[in-house]
Amino acid sequence: MAPFEALVKFSERCVIVHPRYLLRPYLLGSIQANFPMRYVAFRGTNIDLYEAHEQLSDMVSPQKTDLDTPTWVILDETDCLQPQALTQLVQEFLRRQDVVKLLVMGRVMPMYLFYSEVASQIAFYPVDEPTMFFDYRQTVHAQKTLLEVYTLGMGQTFINGMPLQRWDGWLPRVLFYYMIDRVMVRRDDIFQTFWPNLNEREATNVFHVSKRKVHEMLGFDLTVYDSGYYYLSPDLDIRYDVRQFNKLVQQAQVVPDSKAVVHLNNALSLYRSDFLSGFGGDWVVTRRAQLRRVYAEALQLGFELCQRLGDTETAAQYRTLSEQILLNTLAYSV
Repeated sequence: MAPFEALVKFSERCVIVHPRYLLRPYLLGSIQANFPMRYVAFRGTNIDLYEAHEQLSDMVSPQKTDLDTPTWVILDETDCLQPQALTQLVQEFLRRQDVVKLLVMGRVMPMYLFYSEVASQIAFYPVDEPTMFFDYRQTVHAQKTLLEVYTLGMGQTFINGMPLQRWDGWLPRVLFYYMIDRVMVRRDDIFQTFWPNLNEREATNVFHVSKRKVHEMLGFDLTVYDSGYYYLSPDLDIRYDVRQFNKLVQQAQVVPDSKAVVHLNNALSLYRSDFLSGFGGDWVVTRRAQLRRVYAEALQLGFELCQRLGDTETAAQYRTLSEQILLNTLAYSV
């Protein structure tokens, strides 16, 4: 199904395009090819409603249409707007009869729209649990906090759809990722990983300071302690890209080929880059190498699957990528 066809099926007139969706240019191209479309990308910071209206006057129409022609309206870079300004703009466009669909795009999810009068008229695109595109409308009344952690890349964290942008130093951040990756870990293992040269008392002090900073950054406790182990809090709904990646690769190994291809493609879409690119530390380097091997094995599996299914072109692409990854892995180990 083409992206614009999925959007047409939404009963809601306003659709928020997920900030992490990488195919937004293709999405816009498919809309433009099939519907009258008007587009604006806002420029600036903290734009109020007056300035927003000024920029809307320059809205680009790729196709010549009368103002009364039913039109798709795309508002891009909406994170430049004040929350109240975007909310009022959405309300204004939804009152217009000539607007068929209103697409809202930006670098940050405008969660405040779900607490406005237009909440019932808003949908998300895409929503796909296997590739970690979630319907954030469910977080408004959820009992657990949704914590999304993406480490296949530079490292990103989202709390109920909103990015965590401020970390109080490198140590709390890397400790956070370590706890997420381990799920359950002994205190002694934490000390050995981060402070092998400190005695127990010194390591305990540094650990508790760092753990407190993690709590302050998140606004809640990440872990609970019991019988010598730290566990991830059961009060959190934690979605972790590495865990999902491994799960999908494992599923692809045990299901029929036609289903395996779907699981594998979903897994590979999550592997956007190496584990915590730009981070150092022995445990990061070791984990990065482990995941690179899994990625290479997944590419090899994709090659074999496509060969069996007769898709020689895709099989060749998988083979080339697999060989490149293996060569790079060998280079890292030298």
